[in-house]
Amino acid sequence: MKNKLYYIGVPILTACAVFVAQNFIDKDSIISKQQITNDIASVKQINQIESNQSIKKPTTKPEVINTEIVNQELTSGQLPEAEVNAIKAAISDLPSYTEKPAKLELWSNIDSEVNTSSDGVRSQSFNVNPITFEQLAVGQEITIALPNQQQLKAKISNTSNGTYSESWNAKVDNNSPFGSISITKNKEQSIIYVNSEQGEYEAYIDNKTGEASLVYLADVRAKTNF
Repeated sequence: MKNKLYYIGVPILTACAVFVAQNFIDKDSIISKQQITNDIASVKQINQIESNQSIKKPTTKPEVINTEIVNQELTSGQLPEAEVNAIKAAISDLPSYTEKPAKLELWSNIDSEVNTSSDGVRSQSFNVNPITFEQLAVGQEITIALPNQQQLKAKISNTSNGTYSESWNAKVDNNSPFGSISITKNKEQSIIYVNSEQGEYEAYIDNKTGEASLVYLADVRAKTNF
């Protein structure tokens, strides 16, 4: 009897052990498969993210300022009047690139009464358009008026710029040592030295108002013995 139970029990125990082992292995397999599945899903997600990141972003083009649109905005009333005026003022202050004239008359006549100072120095008053001095250029023929209805023409040969001034030199083409004009434009005043057959003069011109005075240098030299 015992032998029969032994022969029956051993196979049963063996079968149970095998069943338990198979179940255990199957669970591990499921867990392992689940991990692999999760790993595959993660790789897919990463690939999707990389794919999204690899999409080209649209390149931005530099903006082009349309002056017509700017002008329309200035006149459309969308901007405050103060800002519009400030913009227009800034535009008007921009340097002008208009072509300089080939001939330029600095002033046309000096017919005022001759004034004599207490030192015996003669001078005459006249007026100049201040904008005229913004049009000077090398190679230009300039004309100025002298006392007694005389005219002097000279050609600008060179120019130079200082820290606070601009200068132009002009020569009269008459084969005479007497015939030159030197112009020095400072911030507030312009000084013009004239050496002519008629005499030497120096003109002092207010750059804002254009009011000018022509001084007879012969009188100055006589007084200083120079």
